[in-house]
Amino acid sequence: MKILVVDDQSEVRELISLTLESEGHECMTAENGSVAIEIFENTQDVGIVLMDVCMPGIDGCSAVRLIKQIPRNQLCSVIFISAMDDYDTITSCLDAGGDDFICKPINKKLLIAKVNAHIRTKTLYDQLESANAQLQYHDQVMRREFAIVEQIYRNGLDYIETRCSNARSHTSPMSMFNGDILLEAPSPSGGVYHIVGDFTGHGLGASICTLPVSDIFYRCAAKKKSVGQIARKINARLLQLLPETMFLCATISYLDSSGKTLTLWSGGMNDNLHVHGGSNAKLDRIEGENMPLGVLIEEDFDEVICVVEFGEESRFYIYTDGISEACNASGEYFGLERLANYLLENRKNTVDSLISEVRKFRGEEDQSDDISILELHAGKVEHFPVKSNETMPQKQSLGPDSTASIHHLGSEK
Repeated sequence: MKILVVDDQSEVRELISLTLESEGHECMTAENGSVAIEIFENTQDVGIVLMDVCMPGIDGCSAVRLIKQIPRNQLCSVIFISAMDDYDTITSCLDAGGDDFICKPINKKLLIAKVNAHIRTKTLYDQLESANAQLQYHDQVMRREFAIVEQIYRNGLDYIETRCSNARSHTSPMSMFNGDILLEAPSPSGGVYHIVGDFTGHGLGASICTLPVSDIFYRCAAKKKSVGQIARKINARLLQLLPETMFLCATISYLDSSGKTLTLWSGGMNDNLHVHGGSNAKLDRIEGENMPLGVLIEEDFDEVICVVEFGEESRFYIYTDGISEACNASGEYFGLERLANYLLENRKNTVDSLISEVRKFRGEEDQSDDISILELHAGKVEHFPVKSNETMPQKQSLGPDSTASIHHLGSEK
C-alpha cells in the first residue's frame, strides 16, 4: 500500500515511515499541508494519508478538505495524528473528512492495526468497484440485447395494418416483456379473428413463445381457417417448441362480417363473459371446454367450439388471469364475481374504466401478472386502416402497468 505521511516533525515522519515500511508498505513524506496536497495531486495510487493536525501554513484539517476535492477513481482513507485528543479536536478532524484518529505519542502496534484495518476496507471497496463495473458492462450488454429482442418481438407480432370497429382491448405486462398475447386479424370474407392467450410464466421466456403463435394465427386468418383449425395448428407447433412445464391458455374467436355470430375455441382460459339484454342486461358465462395449447398430442386434440349469437347490444369479454387475480393489500382477489357485476353495471368505455377499477382495487400493491382483455361488440364488422402514428393493438406496451396503454380497436357501438 502507498501511504503519504504528513507531519512537520521529521522524527515523527521517520518513525512512522520505518514502522510501516517494515510491514511492506511504501511511504512518501511531506513536512506540511501544501507539500502534501502537491504530492497527492501528482500521485494517483495513494491509499492512505496519515495527517498531522497542527502544522505551520496549511493545517491538517484544511489540507484534508482540499485533498478530498481532488478527483480520484479509488478510495483513499485519511487518519489524523495529533497530541490533542479532546472532543473538539477529534470532531473537527472527522468533519474535515478524516476516517480515523491516532493520538501522539504513537503506539506502533496501534498504528499498524489501524492501517491494516483501512487496507481491509479499501480491499472490499475495490472488490465492490470491480463488481459494479462488471454489472454495468453486463447491464449494457443486456439492454442492447433486449432492444434487439424487443424490435423482433414487436415486428413479429404485428404486421396487420387495419383495425376492427367492433373491438376494444387493453394489455399491460407485469415486466418488460409480456407472457400474454392479444392479436387481431381481418378475414378475407369481412369478419375478424382474435386470439387472447396467457403463457405459463412471465418475461422474456414467455414472450418469445408468442412469436410462432402470431405467425400461425395471421397465416390461418388470411386463409379463412376455422378457430378450431387455428387452435390445432398452434397446438402442434407448441408441442414441438415448448418444454413440458409450459403451455398456452387461449381463446380464439371469429366474429362474422354481420357482427351477429361469434365462434369460439377456448382452452384453459377463464370463463368468457357475454353481456346482453339492453337496460335489463344479463350475463352468460361461456366456459372453455378444451385443454390448453401445447399439452395434447395430435390424436387427442379436440376442436370443440362454441357459437354465440349476438343481439344488438351484445358485448363479449375475453380476459386473462391478471384481471380476476389482481390482489389488494388484504390478500383479496378482484375475482370473477366482481368482474361480472362491474361489466353488468357499466356500459360505456368499459375496458378503460375496468382497468382503472382494477388499479384502484389493487391500491399500492404491485401488479402480479400480465393483464389482457378484449371487448367485442355486436354490429356489422368494419375494418379501417391504422394511421401511421397510431399504436397497433398487437404492439403491447413493454413497461409496467403504470405505463401500459389502452388500445382502442374501434369506437363503442
